[in-house]
Amino acid sequence: MTAWVIVAVPARSNQSTPFAEIASPARGEWPTYHGSLSGNRFSPLDQINAATIHRLAPKWMFTIQGAPRPLQMTPLVVAGVMYVTSVNEAYALDARSGRQIWHYSRPRTPGLAGDAATGINRGAAVLANRVFMVTDNAHLLALHRSTGQLVWDVRMADSAENYGSTSAPLIVNDLVVAGTSGGDEGVRGFLSAYKASKASAFGASGPSRRAASRDRKHGAAARWSMAADQHGSPAPTIRKRGFYIGPPEIRVLTTTATNAKATTCTPRRSWRSIRIPAN
Repeated sequence: MTAWVIVAVPARSNQSTPFAEIASPARGEWPTYHGSLSGNRFSPLDQINAATIHRLAPKWMFTIQGAPRPLQMTPLVVAGVMYVTSVNEAYALDARSGRQIWHYSRPRTPGLAGDAATGINRGAAVLANRVFMVTDNAHLLALHRSTGQLVWDVRMADSAENYGSTSAPLIVNDLVVAGTSGGDEGVRGFLSAYKASKASAFGASGPSRRAASRDRKHGAAARWSMAADQHGSPAPTIRKRGFYIGPPEIRVLTTTATNAKATTCTPRRSWRSIRIPAN
């Protein structure tokens, strides 16, 4: 029997973050996995510097009880609220005090393979009044930012075929872009884009079954992390597998043991990329 757990305390109402505030974050905001769409993880804040760092001290600590592994996510901070994740669960915290605002969780999925089975989750994404995250069994979830209530749940792939998901989603305009894990377990990786408001699929990249031998030779390009660069060059922090944005499309960067190649094409013609219009 599936159990859903929501623990909530009063939160700010009517939270809403448009894409413009994700593309150009305000000082002190960290609204996406890398802080900004450039993926460089740079913060313009200057209170912590060479002259003040010796005074740096812990302010508060929050423990995620029962986390199966050390945390691999990057906290998001938007409008004074911090969003953190572990496998199949998310928390909203008061960034100043560490006070829990809400908690969403669902049971871990038995019988998975690979990294998803070990309990990895690399974070969330925010847009408008929603928080987005993936689950161990390759679902993409939308949660309400004020309450943590589930808004929608869409299956990206069949976990019975060794698909899972661990990476933080990426917001592109009104789309939520996410992908799967399982590259070490023989899956053929892909990206999917969904309308943030209603979980309708906008597009997907993925191989045909007859291309299986070719895809396996070059790797599955499962998504470990994702970054973007609106100027069309790879984000500096892309590691091993990821993708970047360059007008007018999303381009996937796939790294194999022998080469790194960025390619673009029409959706479903190549497992390496997905084209999404910039507008």
